[in-house]
Amino acid sequence: MQLMSHNTGKLFSLETVIVGFFALGQLLMFGISRLDRYELSIYLFLIFLVYTVFWGKSYFKSTLKFPFLFLALFIAISSYAIDATAVDAAKPDTSWFSVFSYSLLGIETFFIFSSYLHGHPERYRFLRYYAYACMAGGIASYLYCVLFVIPKLGVNSLNDLANIAYSIMMPLPLFLFFTREDKHIIILLIALCFAVFTGKRMALLVLLAAIAAIMIVQHKKSYFISLILAGAAGCAVWYFCDGFDYSAIDSAISRFRNIADDRGSGRLYILELFWNDIPNYSIAEFLFGHGFGQFLKTYTSASNAYVSAHNDYAEIMFAHGFPALLCFVWLMFQIYLRIFALRKNRKFSAFLLLAIMLFVYNAVANLFFYYIQTSMLFIMLAVLDDQYKYLIAERRKTGQQNDLKNHSSVLAQPET
Repeated sequence: MQLMSHNTGKLFSLETVIVGFFALGQLLMFGISRLDRYELSIYLFLIFLVYTVFWGKSYFKSTLKFPFLFLALFIAISSYAIDATAVDAAKPDTSWFSVFSYSLLGIETFFIFSSYLHGHPERYRFLRYYAYACMAGGIASYLYCVLFVIPKLGVNSLNDLANIAYSIMMPLPLFLFFTREDKHIIILLIALCFAVFTGKRMALLVLLAAIAAIMIVQHKKSYFISLILAGAAGCAVWYFCDGFDYSAIDSAISRFRNIADDRGSGRLYILELFWNDIPNYSIAEFLFGHGFGQFLKTYTSASNAYVSAHNDYAEIMFAHGFPALLCFVWLMFQIYLRIFALRKNRKFSAFLLLAIMLFVYNAVANLFFYYIQTSMLFIMLAVLDDQYKYLIAERRKTGQQNDLKNHSSVLAQPET
């Protein structure tokens, strides 16, 4: 069942221009942008305020408004404890307001796009173009690293390539949403070829799980042609990337083999420190947290490097307090419920990929802290919210028709 209508309507409007500027700001943040993301977030926050003044009433039409609003409230309350100099060591002059603006960017993104889509199915065209642009930009950035950065700087720049994997991964759910479902597997297989070269375990894990899950859901027993085409694409990338250090493939395999030894790149070590410190929290710290990004200045890895939690639950608990953690769990539960409700949607593969990415990302990374990588997921959450509203409306319409039919049949009963 496809819930998204393709009704024609006026796409270009002042609202689209405002949303376009906001989306452009996200593109500047996305991937390997050299702009200062915290300072840029101030301008995006101002755009959000302008949008709220003129079109903010549609925020309350969202089915996810309450968990997002309560989470935003606790993030705002915890901002009193923000030490901006600890968030970005490379820029000690980072302002408090820029960090505060950045901490709310994910929620701002969700509400803007959820409101923008509400009642305007023709605006999905804008999202389609945006998804294609983001995917093209991600692939271009990847190839630039492979063809120019890696050969010039050598093996030490592999981390750049590993991080660029996110510029291809994150637009995937939205990109799948706007492509035919019979093409989803081949797209994921091609993405898997890119991910192999980066050595990112999370990307490989997500894509392998998504491919298996989608094949099961779609009840496809044979993807022979897709496998051949994906293999050919992988060989083409391999051939044209002359000068690339292919030890990245061996590195990816060895990283999976050594996952127990390195304890998930030190993640388990950090989480143990965090867990052991919880009993020492003051009441204020337990309720309102330590402030956005403050995990960085508090915990160091086994190699004495300052790191984030690489776990959404730990990061939110430490930064914003236990009530915020409950709101986040509530939010994720509501998201998974909506994805399950849309299991008959023709674009369910895109939502299934979103669910897998969220589940893995919550466990081993940070949805809110690394917004520079995850902005596209918040846009996809807005699409999920809008499609769920279509589903509810359709169910109500069907229920009313059934009630009317039953009422008519009762009236038509002959006398006995």
